[in-house]
Amino acid sequence: MLLIKGGMLLLWNPCIRRSVGILGAEYFGVFGFAVCPVTNEPTIVKISLPWKVEIFTLSSKKWTQIQCRKPRESITLRYSQVVIGSCIYRVASERISLPGGYFTEKFMIVSFDLIAKEFRAIDIPDKIIFPVPLPFRFIISKLKGSLVVIVPRGEVKVWKMEPECSFTQLYTIKTPDSYISDIVGFRKNGKLVVETQDRGGRLRFFGEKDSALEVYDPCSNDINNLGFSGQNGSFFISSYKETPHLLDHSDSCVYP
Repeated sequence: MLLIKGGMLLLWNPCIRRSVGILGAEYFGVFGFAVCPVTNEPTIVKISLPWKVEIFTLSSKKWTQIQCRKPRESITLRYSQVVIGSCIYRVASERISLPGGYFTEKFMIVSFDLIAKEFRAIDIPDKIIFPVPLPFRFIISKLKGSLVVIVPRGEVKVWKMEPECSFTQLYTIKTPDSYISDIVGFRKNGKLVVETQDRGGRLRFFGEKDSALEVYDPCSNDINNLGFSGQNGSFFISSYKETPHLLDHSDSCVYP
């Protein structure tokens, strides 16, 4: 697990309760983290502005800049990452100019291959995000080894990305009594964990309370409350796998 605190990255293995600090987060940038399936090497990817790509591995204990072209110059990397195989996927967007001095945002997914050291832009079909007049925000997640795109609107639609980068709709979630304000992630059994708010009241904003954590079952279409409540936007889960990584590193050591 990768955490960022101040100007330091914290690589933490909760399985063995050991962590190492890595300097190099003091500059504005986007960070990605994955374990390369070929080398079994925990790898951090840092992308800073202007476009500069650096990689940190535990075996080298240093940042190494690599020559890696941007998919398109107008692309900006945004929130959320998902790791599948050797690729780190991240939401991205680019500004598109319109007549009369107007513009719109085109959203997409950008992948980085840890083996090939290459970026790739994956366009999202208009039927998923409805780009006019402005595109809806979407979330990417991982479901049983596949990348899924989730669009949280009145009815939440879940789309699966196929190997050839086409998209298939899996299901639509309808919640007449509540509003799904955010997608938290999937359980191993495929059930979707969501953050909801009471549809009868006003829509809360980030930091306000009265959000609930619920689980949606795509087989039965049931949604069940887990009994947790909190501030809007405060829920987070991440995938976890037991591993001996960091076992040969001193706990709490810091690499420059």
